[in-house]
Amino acid sequence: LSPKGNALCSFTPLTALPSLLACIQDAKMDVTRITAPKAVAQKFVQLHPKTFEVELRQGVYECSKVVLPPSNGGSLIQATMDYEKVVGSLILGFVRDCFPEQADAKKTAELAKKSIAAGDVYLWKNANKECVSMAATVRKTENTTSISWVYTPNEYRCFGYGSKVTAYLSSLMMKEGRLKCNLFTDASNTTSNRIYQKIGYVQIDEHLICRVTS
Repeated sequence: LSPKGNALCSFTPLTALPSLLACIQDAKMDVTRITAPKAVAQKFVQLHPKTFEVELRQGVYECSKVVLPPSNGGSLIQATMDYEKVVGSLILGFVRDCFPEQADAKKTAELAKKSIAAGDVYLWKNANKECVSMAATVRKTENTTSISWVYTPNEYRCFGYGSKVTAYLSSLMMKEGRLKCNLFTDASNTTSNRIYQKIGYVQIDEHLICRVTS
């Protein structure tokens, strides 16, 4: 549970939720948003005394074998500090699209610098050497990694750059020894979900993000 009241539950047994909720209430923690597998989230908000609404349905996808689309002269690069402003702009665009209430130029600039330094950010350059799409690795382990921050600016959409950066980054992670990659999608965005399936991702679960309304 974060200081802002954002609760993150993994695969918690449903029978354990009453005890979990009791602990939260005894500690006087205020939950304003919960992210969890669908069944867990639904049970949590059913038991919680406050009223929640579904803010976002997320598809959970996993890939163990990538289907690479043609590069068409483009290439994947790992972002360096030379691309700090570009990455900052792309992260801000991603946040504005997905979580507009959290958009903050100063914070995203700081996040860009930190993430580049950690080696987590990758860019897709098209045949004209323009940075046209971004993706990042998060939650890395020895065997898996999550792909996130997949974002293409409006002017470069409909060229397949999002699928290319995701596919080639996923392939790179597996070449480094990881067995699988995973990612979260907006379940209502049928276009992006279909694109991920075309490059080898398979839906394995659905998560809900629910927020307090009263």
